Amino acid sequence: MMDRRSLLSGSALTWLIDRLSPFSSGAVAAATAPSLPALPLPAGAKLLGLGHHAIQIGDFAGGPNVACSINSYSPLIWSRFLDQRVNLHSFYDPNDPWGRTAGSILTMSPGPGFNGANQGVEADILCPAPLPNVPATNTPGILARAPYALARDPDVIFIQAGDNDIQGGRSAAAIIADLDHLLTQIRNAGVWVILCTLLPVWPSWTDAQHAIHDQVNTWILAQNEREGVKIGDMRSVWPNHLSLLARTINQTGQTYYDALNYPAASRAANSVIVPLLGAMVKAAAVDSSNPAAGNLIPNYAFKGATGSKGVGVTGQVATGWALNRISGASAAIASLEASGAAGLNKQVITVDATDTGNSNQFFRFSFATLNFSTVGVVDGDWVQQFVPIEVDSWTGWTTISPKIDMQGARRFIANHAVTLVYSGSSTWNAPVYVGAGALLLASEPTQVLPGAGLTSFRTTEFMDIYFDGTKGGSGKLKIGNPILRKVSDPRPAWNL
Repeated sequence: MMDRRSLLSGSALTWLIDRLSPFSSGAVAAATAPSLPALPLPAGAKLLGLGHHAIQIGDFAGGPNVACSINSYSPLIWSRFLDQRVNLHSFYDPNDPWGRTAGSILTMSPGPGFNGANQGVEADILCPAPLPNVPATNTPGILARAPYALARDPDVIFIQAGDNDIQGGRSAAAIIADLDHLLTQIRNAGVWVILCTLLPVWPSWTDAQHAIHDQVNTWILAQNEREGVKIGDMRSVWPNHLSLLARTINQTGQTYYDALNYPAASRAANSVIVPLLGAMVKAAAVDSSNPAAGNLIPNYAFKGATGSKGVGVTGQVATGWALNRISGASAAIASLEASGAAGLNKQVITVDATDTGNSNQFFRFSFATLNFSTVGVVDGDWVQQFVPIEVDSWTGWTTISPKIDMQGARRFIANHAVTLVYSGSSTWNAPVYVGAGALLLASEPTQVLPGAGLTSFRTTEFMDIYFDGTKGGSGKLKIGNPILRKVSDPRPAWNL
């Protein structure tokens, strides 16, 4: 039986045969496709996201000072914060073929962006032709991008696609045919698939488009019997016109819009995704399980209690660390709690909100600048950061935002933040609190760019803790032992 890697170069040819020949490649595929690897796959299996904005929204990059940062609006980023068994790494790429640049996601051309696991493109469609009512993306479409995704040699591909095609006026038959070809391409390469049901409907959709949405979802659900395909059935966790709008979308459509765009829906999706991955991939050792291993942060153990406390801060801050109020008039009580491992503590921060009409208050948790020369970091090194947190159910939390911030002749920043509430617009989305619990906020692997003149980590802005002071009340955040360590170059694993 052929190994899947020997077929990757032929994926584009298979697609052309499927699309242009009167003879389907399906019969040939049955004889030549490699066998699928047995489940569960080894820990660290590579998971690639292919599709539209539901995938792309997980990362952003490419601005003058923006490395590959993380946005928790994405279901796949939530899955990584909750369970680290797969390789879901993306990273800054100065030659991203789709040029997914921060601030200009709908005017893409080859150039700075990101690459690796995230192969989503904002507003992309399955077919190569532009469609009405869908912003042009300057890509050939998801089907034509599939060979590039397969060339990254993933073990599992997570697909979210077809919704924009409905918006553009395509029929259920056309969308289903393209999804069928997409699944065939991936099966011919010997790769597993998680195929998701469609996003909720759009406010502007007609009854005919509602019907297409349902027809495509019905076909997707039927693929559960297809070899190599697992179904991510999101209908019960993503609002849709059947459960929320009762087919009166044109009258009540301004109540909800594309619910995946707020973090609550992405977190909810992981009630489906995490169990699926748990059945498909063996559990991995958590990256933060040994904070002493190669950790560049001096007092990662949060020992001592002589840290700096700014205005409005009382209690115990770990030695060498500082907790300062940056915005608002709220108070914070700091304390230290044994973590259960010998000599390790958690830094606990209890926010007591004062309502001054400021919904965007925050405290900053930080330590002194960390010079590359002190910790042995040089141009070309790759680093990654992990910050375990536990967040209570207070609905005032908005964003917990640690980051890798490198400075020198320029700045290069990789955020790895979690957004816990998203208000959306006043007419489309009601605020929804996620209720995070325990998460591991893992950054993307980030390179010290050669020749960029970077000399230190700006850890004086290590982590910002945002909350809505107008909510009143108090919330408790526990920060586990943070890790900043050198890691291997992630690109070879993705054939880059």
